[in-house]
Amino acid sequence: MRAYSSNAFRAPKRSRGLWKWFLLALIAGFAGGFVVANILSVRKPVELIISAPVAPDNTVGDTEQTAVNIWSESGNISVRAPQPNDLITSPLVVEGMERTFEQNVVIRLRDGKGNELVKIAVTGTAPDLGIHGPYRAELIFEKPKTSTGTLEVFQGSAKDGSEIDKVTISLRFE
Repeated sequence: MRAYSSNAFRAPKRSRGLWKWFLLALIAGFAGGFVVANILSVRKPVELIISAPVAPDNTVGDTEQTAVNIWSESGNISVRAPQPNDLITSPLVVEGMERTFEQNVVIRLRDGKGNELVKIAVTGTAPDLGIHGPYRAELIFEKPKTSTGTLEVFQGSAKDGSEIDKVTISLRFE
């Protein structure tokens, strides 16, 4: 009888170099996929948008009067309508440009004694963050007893809620 060693029942070693071919095919596949992906990919061209305040050459309504944007010191908020010392009634349309945190602007109308007549928050429509965009609001209020008042447009500070970038315009009530 023939004696068998423990090695006699092992499978023949046919796959000695097979792992090398598998690894080579895997690397070639990754490299080929990377090259094809870069060649066939369509990339969007870089867009550079420079935001600048709008030139004050817009006309207001049917008049020949030229509207001037009144800007905050920082240049983040402007008011185009109403203009200083305009004679106003309810509803009052307020328009301008903003470049504020989350495009939010607060508009407040006060009478000549400083009493708040109306206060609303408006979201502008800038095309992207950090770019000036227009805002528009319609204020409905009761006619005050005083003949003058002020319009305040500002943003609330994200840090502490204080009023920043404020534009104040003197107005007359009809």
